[in-house]
Amino acid sequence: MTSAALVATIGHAAAVAEAARLQQAYSDLSGRYEALLRDCHPAYSAGHHTLVPQSRAAQDVAAERRRQIVEEGWTASHDDAHTDGALSQAAAAYALVGSLSDEWRERLFPSSWGTVIWAMWPGTWSRQWFKPKDRRRDLVRACALLIAEIERVDRAAIVQREAGQ
Repeated sequence: MTSAALVATIGHAAAVAEAARLQQAYSDLSGRYEALLRDCHPAYSAGHHTLVPQSRAAQDVAAERRRQIVEEGWTASHDDAHTDGALSQAAAAYALVGSLSDEWRERLFPSSWGTVIWAMWPGTWSRQWFKPKDRRRDLVRACALLIAEIERVDRAAIVQREAGQ
């Protein structure tokens, strides 16, 4: 065997060994990822093994919630102070406006949003904070506000549970 053939053989063997090592590492990581999904993701645990990527709507709701936190400063501690249902009330107002046809939006905006919407809007919040945009954007805001309220309710339940232990 020539030295060139020997080098080629040794190089190939090293490449094969490295490929096998990487394959094993990938397999180990995949197994850990699967275990993590089973432990943490309810749909995966229930046997729905195909995780569906988030739709554009879900991504937009998450982005709006992030905007509320980062740009507006409506952090978890801020939201926790709204034990009066204000987050849900604001969400309901945006959802109602988002449900209106363009014709009805034009009739009501901007002069008056009607007593129903103002009855939904949190009484402790300024009416100037109600800034409807378009149907889709208003529905996204409503969903983000509902998520904030659900997260607040979940945190309050944890605090209550820990206080009882």
